[in-house]
Amino acid sequence: MQNSRIKTIFVLGLISIILAACGSQPPVPVSKYYHFPSPAMNMKQAPRPLYKNILVQRPVASGIYNDRAILNASILKPLELSRYHYHFWEKSPSLIVRDSIVNYLKKMRVAERITSKNGTQADMVIDARILRFEQIKAGSESYALVRIEFNVNNSNGDIFTKEYEGKVKSSGSDMHSIVLAFGKAMDLIMKQFSIEIIK
Repeated sequence: MQNSRIKTIFVLGLISIILAACGSQPPVPVSKYYHFPSPAMNMKQAPRPLYKNILVQRPVASGIYNDRAILNASILKPLELSRYHYHFWEKSPSLIVRDSIVNYLKKMRVAERITSKNGTQADMVIDARILRFEQIKAGSESYALVRIEFNVNNSNGDIFTKEYEGKVKSSGSDMHSIVLAFGKAMDLIMKQFSIEIIK
């Protein structure tokens, strides 16, 4: 009887210790998802539509660059990429860039119709490749770095292939500020790209 009581007390004590240990664990962080910022309102506009139909293909994004997790790298180790475990884009970067290009071109009014639907008869086709799409940490400062290669062609063949880069300092260290910097980096790229499209 005495042994049984001792065992019961031991088991209850062990359970109390386990429950106390579980209660002291920090809460699991909540995953957060981010919309990509809308295009800047001060985009250069064509005086009239220059093309009838423009088709924007889904960009190529190799490996980790097509993951929804937001990427980061240190300026001290520029060849090393890491991903955030609880910060994600609301859709993959290839879709973000494709939809952004479509939205920018619509604001620029360069064509009567701008679409991303394959099978469309287009007098201009825009292909792209995502080369960089990450946050750069430089001490207490952060930058959004976006680099995209554009290949633009029509029925006569290639018009041009060119890389564009946008690098913008974040106004703060929080992720919302960093996401806004990504949007501004894309603005810089499309302003450069517009020079080639609107001449």
